[in-house]
Amino acid sequence: MTILNSASVVVYAGKKQRNYKMKSTLLAFAAAATANELVDISAVVNTADAGWHAEKPTQFNTFNEVQNVCGTINDNRTLLSSKEAKAPINNFPVDFDSRTHWSNCTIIGKVGSQAGCGSCWAWSATEVAESFMCIKGQLDTGIELSKLDTASCCSGAACGYSQSCTSGTPSAAMMWIERTGVVSGGAFNSSIGCEPYSLAPCSVDPTDPTDPLPACHEPKPPPTLTCSSTCSNPGFKTPYASDKRGANNGWYPNGLSYRDDNNSHAMAYMIENGPISATFSVMEDFPTYRHGIYQHVSGKFLGGHAILIVGYGTENGTDYWTVKNSWSEYWGEGGFFRIRRGVDEVGIESHMTGWNKQIDENLQL
Repeated sequence: MTILNSASVVVYAGKKQRNYKMKSTLLAFAAAATANELVDISAVVNTADAGWHAEKPTQFNTFNEVQNVCGTINDNRTLLSSKEAKAPINNFPVDFDSRTHWSNCTIIGKVGSQAGCGSCWAWSATEVAESFMCIKGQLDTGIELSKLDTASCCSGAACGYSQSCTSGTPSAAMMWIERTGVVSGGAFNSSIGCEPYSLAPCSVDPTDPTDPLPACHEPKPPPTLTCSSTCSNPGFKTPYASDKRGANNGWYPNGLSYRDDNNSHAMAYMIENGPISATFSVMEDFPTYRHGIYQHVSGKFLGGHAILIVGYGTENGTDYWTVKNSWSEYWGEGGFFRIRRGVDEVGIESHMTGWNKQIDENLQL
């Protein structure tokens, strides 16, 4: 990094220009300092030999950028279920992956980008809905549901006070989908479905030759998404209201947070029904994840994040969950990551949610 000295600032005659130059310099210093912290925390992780490899991420330059995409509300609401697992833990396969078990539902393995928006709650809720509906034969193979529709229209008290790119609750968004349905919609600029995602994938270092996405490291507040009752894709001919999927189908969010039975409840659900929506606490070392089985090593809490658990397994004696993130396929293991299973690592087993045919008597929203 080039450091500007006082002489390089004084060449600007106007006071406004001098202030702008100094402000830019200070912002550059701050970004570099934070980037160095990401490098330092990567070194700590790799020295600790904790079972995963860390690198300074290309997707984020600062911890603030990470916080911008951590949009899950930790409101202590819990969805409970009294249902028992359908099979004892020793009858479960050692490894299970929804992507291969239901290979016809290619949407399970498709990774998207929430861009610089804290809409992870909407992505998690919509992804678990589209996966479940495909598995149950309620959604044609290849149909992708609109994360934009959920993020922009699921709001207020009826949606757990979710707020667009700021924050939200996946379980409340799942209830919204059950009440109103969600339209189809693919990735940004895809011309797929009623409402493709409106924000371009970004926050990636353009100097990485393997990463074609443009950088968007400039400081700016998260965008506000506006709910629309018409399709934004001019080439899509089905009306918005007619394209809604999943409304009033009798399925409701059901809690799977059973750690006292070694997660057999969640695992039994996954084997029968597919991926699970979950949230966890993002710590400062998590953005540096590259590959391996994540466990928190170093750093403070940055925010809550919602994701999709698609499978589980065991490697070298360590049990793990396989998780789909929404930070593009250029992060982690092709957009996925693995995290320790059975120990509630960074809270990932505390708020796991799937679908159930009827509301359980212990369901609390």
